[in-house]
Amino acid sequence: MSSLLTSDIFFFITALSVIILTIIFATAGIYLVKILKEFKEMLEKLKNMVHKTEAEFDTLYAELTESWIFKLLFGRKGTIKKKVTK
Repeated sequence: MSSLLTSDIFFFITALSVIILTIIFATAGIYLVKILKEFKEMLEKLKNMVHKTEAEFDTLYAELTESWIFKLLFGRKGTIKKKVTK
């Protein structure tokens, strides 16, 4: 009878620990899914901001290179002609 009681206690403790671990892992999984979803949203926002910034920099670069001050200071590309000496 003693061995039967010991096995019952063992299976009770094992079942209880499996239930507790399942609850812990399920809770951790739910939090992990929420964190990953927020991380994905943050990455999408960052990607959109990078695209907007890239477009703004392209516009700024085009305006800067077309500026008369820029042309005055740096000249135009390819306008310098080298003399050919023989």
